Amino acid sequence: MTLIESSRLKFTNDINICRILNGIWQVSGAHGRISPKAAIPKYV
Repeated sequence: MTLIESSRLKFTNDINICRILNGIWQVSGAHGRISPKAAIPKYV
């Protein structure tokens, strides 16, 4: 799969990362338990 250029963040000339991977660390579980009811709003 080829990602578009804007999906990556360039730190230096040699280092760039995927924005998606950079943004999901908060839900890794290493920061304590997550309450799905509090984390996911219900739209009715």
